[in-house]
Amino acid sequence: MKHSRQIGISLLEILVTISILSILSALAAPNVQSLIENNRIRALNDEFVSSLYQARSESVKRGNPVTVCASNTAQTNCDNSAADYSGGWILFVDYDNDQRLDPVGTLFDTTGDGVNDSPEQILFVSGVPTGNIDIVASVSTYSNAVTYYSNGLLRGRNGFSFLLQDSSTSAQLAKITVSITGRLRQCIGDASRCP
Repeated sequence: MKHSRQIGISLLEILVTISILSILSALAAPNVQSLIENNRIRALNDEFVSSLYQARSESVKRGNPVTVCASNTAQTNCDNSAADYSGGWILFVDYDNDQRLDPVGTLFDTTGDGVNDSPEQILFVSGVPTGNIDIVASVSTYSNAVTYYSNGLLRGRNGFSFLLQDSSTSAQLAKITVSITGRLRQCIGDASRCP
């Protein structure tokens, strides 16, 4: 007598498998969302810190001031009225040290030969930050522009901080501290973790 073998799976096995998968995905979904948000915060923090490091090194290398400023919506010039960097930022050689990107037709003597021959040059344009994260300076004087001199020091007399904040709740997500010497310290977390 031959025994027939079961080929395939039963409806009960399918239902049990689907139930287990739905329970596991319900448990994993909040963790995945949190992981995505933390990665977004870290990526924006790292990109902004990288821009500040680049500004400092370019100013030393070029022997001229280099400025990081809040970008306008077209990302072609500084937005000097911006309160934060939520529209992105621009890094440029600031020959006249006015923290404003001058029009292309404005030339400066960069070689010391008495001939105005070079416009202010854009070195980097960030993308517009995604999500609901704003980069806000802790001191309003520095809210829309940071300038490094050719000796690597900051324009101004004091250090300051940038906060990455949730744009809807203003909760601190990360903090970047810039000392008067231009050195950076960064911390990911809220105000209790990064005072």
